[in-house]
Amino acid sequence: MNIYDYGFTDTLLTEGRNGTPARIISVHKGRFGIVSEYGEGFAQLKSKEYYYDGEAFPTVGDFVLIDWIDNGDSRITATLPRRTFFSRRDPDAGRGEQVIAANFDTVFIMQSLNDNFNPKRMERYLTAVRQSGAEPAVILTKADLTDDYLPYILETSRVAEGVETHIVSSRTGYGMEYLTKYMQKDSFP
Repeated sequence: MNIYDYGFTDTLLTEGRNGTPARIISVHKGRFGIVSEYGEGFAQLKSKEYYYDGEAFPTVGDFVLIDWIDNGDSRITATLPRRTFFSRRDPDAGRGEQVIAANFDTVFIMQSLNDNFNPKRMERYLTAVRQSGAEPAVILTKADLTDDYLPYILETSRVAEGVETHIVSSRTGYGMEYLTKYMQKDSFP
């Protein structure tokens, strides 16, 4: 596997740190699904670095350095700098923020073209996306449920001024071709 296909760039490496670059693709309590040049596997945190030296705990999307182990869980030794991230207040009192996802370029804000359309919710999501450092894109779904998109488009334009907006229907396939540009390998910075 090529870690660069997962958005890795050499600029993430910091001098003096050793290990194999990997990306976190899932989190299972104290165990992390990873992908690296060796393929997919699992890893656990190296205790000293994370519990005593203050290394940032990794989450889905993070790039990390690992000590690869062929027949077992590799060890995560460092979390590399994040470009973007979503966080929330940690549910454990006194622990500050908890990062939920990291290193994404675009966040889709999905709104249904039915009674569930909610401009105030869209506004809250836009704020969260902008604070994360990523670019928002509004996806208006269920286009097959309405014959008149205009009121939805006007309200979206008012709330999400300047944000790319796409109208789609998964049932009919309408508009789906416009989303493929977000899924290209070369769309990573």
